[in-house]
Amino acid sequence: MPRVSFAAAGVPKAFSYQGRLYDASGNLLGGSSGTTYCFKFSLWDGATVGAGSRLWPASSPTAAQLSVRNGVFSANIGIDTPDALTYNFYDSDTVYLQVEVATYAGSCGSYETLSPRKQLVAAPYAINSGTVGGAAAGTGAGNVLKLDGSGNINLSASSPQVNATGSNALTLQGGGGTGDVQFFNSSNKITSSGAATVASLSVTGSITAGADLSLLNGSGIVTASNASDIAVNGWLKLGSSSAKTIRPAADSTTALSFATSGGTKFVVLDSTNQRVGIGSASAPVAQLHVQTTAVGTVGLIVQAISGQTADLERWLDSTGGVLASVDASGGALFGSVSTTSLTSSGALAISSASNGNITIYPNGSGSVKIGSASNNITIDASGAQTNNGTASTDRSVDYFPNVSAADPAAVHAAITCTGGTLVVSTGITQPDVPRTLSITDTTGDGTNGQVTVSGVLADGSSSSENITITDGGISHGQKAFASVASITLPASCASTSTISVGTDDKLGLSNPLHGQNTVYKVNKNATDIAVPTVNTTTSTVDFSTITTSDAFSVWYKY
Repeated sequence: MPRVSFAAAGVPKAFSYQGRLYDASGNLLGGSSGTTYCFKFSLWDGATVGAGSRLWPASSPTAAQLSVRNGVFSANIGIDTPDALTYNFYDSDTVYLQVEVATYAGSCGSYETLSPRKQLVAAPYAINSGTVGGAAAGTGAGNVLKLDGSGNINLSASSPQVNATGSNALTLQGGGGTGDVQFFNSSNKITSSGAATVASLSVTGSITAGADLSLLNGSGIVTASNASDIAVNGWLKLGSSSAKTIRPAADSTTALSFATSGGTKFVVLDSTNQRVGIGSASAPVAQLHVQTTAVGTVGLIVQAISGQTADLERWLDSTGGVLASVDASGGALFGSVSTTSLTSSGALAISSASNGNITIYPNGSGSVKIGSASNNITIDASGAQTNNGTASTDRSVDYFPNVSAADPAAVHAAITCTGGTLVVSTGITQPDVPRTLSITDTTGDGTNGQVTVSGVLADGSSSSENITITDGGISHGQKAFASVASITLPASCASTSTISVGTDDKLGLSNPLHGQNTVYKVNKNATDIAVPTVNTTTSTVDFSTITTSDAFSVWYKY
């Protein structure tokens, strides 16, 4: 029979069962000293052995060894049995206990099932007194919520939820409390006034602010260098129809900034001086401060659209008058309002690309003057030239911008002789400026004769020059070629020889010279230098050693 049970603060998951065993003749088994038998206990939904469904345990029951004395045995099912009692007695009020018995002699023998099964009544159902509606106290699925020792509720589900049914509102701190509602810690909270504080805010939808939206942390404005950021995967919109303003909480020279994902700042706003810096993390030092971030990066580009008619750039005075401008075709206009001069604190160089012409002309009937107020060359609107007020036609200045260093293979790197006369007109690289040429025999196998170079000289005339080959060495020409049309190798050039044609350090003038003193001024890289050696026959100036990117100006009479 079942023993009487009662509910306690902690309800054991077990119930007591006692029975009596007889043999077929009605004799009590076990003797007065007791004998061990094997028992299996299980719960079923019907009384008939061999029928119905097993309710507990989920698989076949495990054997337990119990002592039988004078036919009597007792068991705390769920304690004395290997199978824990997990059945929820709230699920059904009609449950039957099945008992299987076998002899034991070191191992269990064949089992006999006692019939009929016994219905459980009252006492086992006291287990439910430890539950509410069959649900035990705890923090898992199907439990009645239970406070821990600190008065907290800990939910053990993988993704627990707290939901209000239907359209009902879910209220936290709705009983008149004024304390904060915290999430994780005090860095993430909502106060009773509705102010929200978060350590990091990541938005995949939208944030709507009815008034100011302040992004602050404990030390100031949130920037990429702070631990707290705001991430917006969509648009960050400020207001709707009326203009809105982004402003720092306090002015500084680096109040606001834009940075890369790695935190490198490339735009800095100075709210103290109202300046904008691009390309640097430092405070800008001008109204618009652009600093390049690499040697190959262009600092500022103003690009016209197709059909541009308005100026690309304008510089204005305090009244709005145009001081200078750049029109859509690239033309620059200076001093269109009241400025009368263009002044440079250092050398002022005006050069053209690809050795083109530079044109300077007055806007009206004025003149163009080169030099000082007392020593100058003047060209009027008709093209007439005067030197210090005296009419002249025999002075000139030649400009050589961005000159390359002398190179023995600059014009043609390698021409292989054929043992016969060879005329080469392809594979020729033109000289960068009018200059004398060199011939180099790179083999040194007894080659002799002359190489003939044909082309256009510095003064624009067509000409040829014969340069004698130095066996295994270099020879230098005297004429300054602006362009080379052909190179002719003699038949005396051995078929094993290789000839290269290059450039020298002598530059050719565009007009013929009349004497050594006709070159009266030379400028190198915007600095005056002593007049080098001049060849008046070939109208060349020997600069001895030219470094790539050197620039020269030569003033002379002709």
